[in-house]
Amino acid sequence: MPHCVIECSADLARHPAVEQLVQAVHDAANRSGLFQTADIKTRLLGAVDVW
Repeated sequence: MPHCVIECSADLARHPAVEQLVQAVHDAANRSGLFQTADIKTRLLGAVDVW
């Protein structure tokens, strides 16, 4: 089961087009033909700077 994890800044995670990015990555994994569609898991993690 492929897990596509996109890590980005917290600011970018709030961008209005972030859903399009996640969908594009998910679709690309699906088009590769390597995986079953239902097995592909795609998510975005917004990182918080602590320094």
